[in-house]
Amino acid sequence: MFKLIALPYQMVMPIMDVQEALSQVVTFIFTDIHGEQAKLENIMKFTGFLDKPEATAWFLGDYVDKGPDSSRTLKYIKALKRRCGSRVNILGGNHEVNFMRRIYDLAWSVSVTRTESGDIEDMNRVDWLDGADHAESVSRRITHEFVRGRMLASGYDMANKIFLMHAGLDLDIVPYIAKTEPSVLSDGLINFSALSRYFNETIQEAARQEEAISTLQNEIATPDSNEALLVQLEEKIARLEEFYENQPLFWFKKEIDGKTICGPFWKNAAALFDQYSDRQEEKNALFGDVRSVVGHSVVPYFDKWKGWDVEGIISTPDGSFVVMDGGMADCFSGNMVFMGITRTGDLIGFVKATDDFSVDDWYCARIERKPKGS
Repeated sequence: MFKLIALPYQMVMPIMDVQEALSQVVTFIFTDIHGEQAKLENIMKFTGFLDKPEATAWFLGDYVDKGPDSSRTLKYIKALKRRCGSRVNILGGNHEVNFMRRIYDLAWSVSVTRTESGDIEDMNRVDWLDGADHAESVSRRITHEFVRGRMLASGYDMANKIFLMHAGLDLDIVPYIAKTEPSVLSDGLINFSALSRYFNETIQEAARQEEAISTLQNEIATPDSNEALLVQLEEKIARLEEFYENQPLFWFKKEIDGKTICGPFWKNAAALFDQYSDRQEEKNALFGDVRSVVGHSVVPYFDKWKGWDVEGIISTPDGSFVVMDGGMADCFSGNMVFMGITRTGDLIGFVKATDDFSVDDWYCARIERKPKGS
């Protein structure tokens, strides 16, 4: 039913020499840093990305929450983008979207973190990020990155036909996206360039509206504010709520015609494995020969969801859908993973489960791409 990269006794993909594999990679993919800035910096050094002027990188979102250094992680990612320009592509995840939404009302969301004793507990995000001032600062920075187009919703590697997003594309959401933006379907196939453009323009527009509301709210806080500004604020908030309600990109477990449809920032990978398997012909007809790589889901949780004892990276048998472990934070698996795309378009997964960064502690394997129907 699936393939995996895990600890050595679980390895079922062709194992490769790590250094040889790294030498073949021209594009790196990272995901779900979750405030683990030190781990990210060590991974970047290990890959040698900054010493490879021709290499590119994709980051699939969730830089904040869970780990110890959300703010530093954002600064590191931003500095990397500033240094490397178009070589670095930054996507947002559901945690960035949560911070962008309700920039003017930060207390609504709850995060999970660990107590000093190691127990999981629910903790209000505002408290966890050292108070409302710090949380608001993180929120404003994330929103501004979306507005400027430096943080995107999705990406498409056209040369290798790989669609990249944080969580994954629910088949049931495609018709609703096409109603809003017909260009995303072409002769029954998803046009992934058009889909990425639509997603990116949609999140940019949401961020602009969020910033406008926040700016107006600051004006209302001044002594010279008046009743008319309050009316404007209420109108802007109402328009934004309607925008979120009507845009499939932001749907979270939306009930339509007896189906629960989840947007691509939140869709659980275990559910996608089932959906793609049960409706394989439909999936193949929509995706064609395009592969997709996502993060978001914590791969070891597949044991709870599906009874699969796995860690690291999971792929469908044909290599068309690949899930990277979203559990880098210690409150999850703590595993470190990244992926590479080679000059010939092959995908290679790299996994380690310790904090030692010696080559011997990493395992890697090629994710084989098989023709449809094989």
